[in-house]
Amino acid sequence: MAKSISSQPGAKRFRSISVIILVLIFISAFLNYTQFLTNKSDQVARDLVVTEIRQALAMMLYDYAVKGKLEQLQKFDRENPFTLMNLYRPLPQNYHGTVAKPAPDIAPGWYFDLAGHQALWIGLDGQRQSYRVEFDYSDSNDNGRYDSGIDEIIGLSIKKAS
Repeated sequence: MAKSISSQPGAKRFRSISVIILVLIFISAFLNYTQFLTNKSDQVARDLVVTEIRQALAMMLYDYAVKGKLEQLQKFDRENPFTLMNLYRPLPQNYHGTVAKPAPDIAPGWYFDLAGHQALWIGLDGQRQSYRVEFDYSDSNDNGRYDSGIDEIIGLSIKKAS
């Protein structure tokens, strides 16, 4: 009777090593995929907060327009968007307040950088992105500043800071 391949010397060791290698490959693929999903969910959470800030700024524009106080919106240029957001919506749970100078090892979440007058998002992977509230108007006379009675007020917006 002929010997089968599994009865050869070292066959059990080969199968065991093969199984271990396959398991390690699957674990590695799983860990890479979970890291990808974590980064993606972190970005989605960031974008959701930016959208909520935009909605709060739109409600603020409506509120000031109804009251006939549109020109007062320019005082909110480069202000803390979370202070404005808090007037119309609850703050995100990962908003940690204001910081004078963001430290390199600061915890992930949202902050307002007092020095730069911008909202700072720090991701789980340490990635940083800054956003700024800007007073938008149509600069009819192209002089680079808002002129009452000449320029039309568009509202407040939040934009990525460079």
